[in-house]
Amino acid sequence: MLIPELKVLNFTKSLDFYTMLAGFDVVYDRQEEDFAMLGMNGARLMIEGITGKNRTWAEGNLEPPLGRGMHLQIRVASIEMLYNKFRDAGYPIFVDMEENGTV
Repeated sequence: MLIPELKVLNFTKSLDFYTMLAGFDVVYDRQEEDFAMLGMNGARLMIEGITGKNRTWAEGNLEPPLGRGMHLQIRVASIEMLYNKFRDAGYPIFVDMEENGTV
């Protein structure tokens, strides 16, 4: 199993994004260290704030958008529902949904 850990500039805002909007559950957290492991449909993801409260090691400048060039694929029950939830919340959608085959 591979569990990516994403560095985030604002832990609270990112945790709200992943749990309240994207539908992840908190599997484990250390909020005093700005860290959480999240889960959805068997997928796992960790987020960690870049705050000095943790063991962040960075080689180079950490400036938004973080994670450039990285893509994560997570199976969800209804992509249309999730897409509409993001759109309705005002999050920018840079590429419209399209079908490229089945996984």
